[in-house]
Amino acid sequence: LTAHDLFLPAPPSVRELVRTTAWPGLSLIPADTGFNGGVSTSDLAVLKRAFRTADTENRYDVVILDLPPTLDATVKCGLACADALLVPLLPHPLALDGAARIIHFFKNLHATRQFRPAMIGIAPMMFDTRVGLHRKVLEQAARRFGTDSLFRSIRIDIRLAEAFAEGRPIRHYAPRSRGSLDYHLLANDIIAAWMPSHGLPREGGE
Repeated sequence: LTAHDLFLPAPPSVRELVRTTAWPGLSLIPADTGFNGGVSTSDLAVLKRAFRTADTENRYDVVILDLPPTLDATVKCGLACADALLVPLLPHPLALDGAARIIHFFKNLHATRQFRPAMIGIAPMMFDTRVGLHRKVLEQAARRFGTDSLFRSIRIDIRLAEAFAEGRPIRHYAPRSRGSLDYHLLANDIIAAWMPSHGLPREGGE
């Protein structure tokens, strides 16, 4: 069972799909690696019905939907389910246009369907302050999306790629690396901006 089974006519429950991991406080639902984007639905509430249940909301502090940078039916369903949108932004001019499309759709979705006010954040990735183009893209992003939408940048760090290759969270693979520090501070900033009533998570908590 994978996350894409939620789009079946008789989908399983989220509880059936969730798998525990070796990392305390982290559970996940795997994706179908063979998925070809063939879902076609006009019902944008598919994922909302799946995740907006008392069981899921009582069980988890945060549910993150990791969506590809497209606007196919599955992604639209994910955006319709979400309280907030965090866009990882590579420091390249083309990435600005892709981010703008996703953000525009998310804002319109929340406005037309009278959902909760949309919370939008931009997280620059693989950022290097020494590169002029990177600084320029960040300035353009601030003008285009507003400085309030910009979170701290994640600097280039080979340890992040190594952690991915090892299948381990960066805080466990290289806890003293700058990549680990950057993600730790980013998570704290997101909690402070979007979930102030939650406070910072306890060590080992969900």
